[in-house]
Amino acid sequence: MHTVLVVANETLGGRSLIDAVRKRKERGDDIRFALCVPRTRPKAGLVIYDDAVFDAAQARVDLALGFVHAEGINAVGEVGDPDPYTATMDAVLEFGPDEIIISTLPETRSGWQRRDLVERVKQASGLPVEHVVSDPDTEGLPFRVTLAVANRTATGDDLLEAL
Repeated sequence: MHTVLVVANETLGGRSLIDAVRKRKERGDDIRFALCVPRTRPKAGLVIYDDAVFDAAQARVDLALGFVHAEGINAVGEVGDPDPYTATMDAVLEFGPDEIIISTLPETRSGWQRRDLVERVKQASGLPVEHVVSDPDTEGLPFRVTLAVANRTATGDDLLEAL
């Protein structure tokens, strides 16, 4: 089985990434996608809880897996280390991919590109790495996302019913 490691965070539902996955799926059914979403911290906020960061990354994994499974794509996914390079290399060891797709924001907004993630992963892994750029802010997402702001009422029946 051919395994493709997909590394993405904010661009998880980006058009370029979805096109790259679909292109590989068209090659045949003997392909598996392994999704790695680093649990990166938000850019703003005075108090950021580690469990909230993990939960947000897990929500992105779950949304992406639901989307690709609905398209008949064989995929697994996990939340990775906060450092995208470490998360990627951990996933390489765990999944043993044949190739890697790294999805980033456009260069002017991408911390991953500023830290040269794509080249570092190419050199360290020795695997073919495709870099795709997506901008969900302008492209939109292929699935619906609802933001719910709650504190003590977060597990209340009224909120859960509304969602």
